[in-house]
Amino acid sequence: MTGVAVAGLIGDDLNIVVALADGHRVRRSEIADAPGIHEQRPGGTWKWIRHPSTAWEHGGPIIERERIALEFLDGE
Repeated sequence: MTGVAVAGLIGDDLNIVVALADGHRVRRSEIADAPGIHEQRPGGTWKWIRHPSTAWEHGGPIIERERIALEFLDGE
């Protein structure tokens, strides 16, 4: 099994790694009206990728599931 150091990843790169870690296949869309990154869900359908790096509704469940501790510093 190979690993990826995620500490330096941001944006689409982080979102892609999260989708891969959750067992989804990932592709970049070349469709003009559906740009961006898509992930293949169980059952084979392709959906626009979640944004766990910036959207709490996508990342929050992962943080809870993995029991990741968060600490807010200096009012951040």
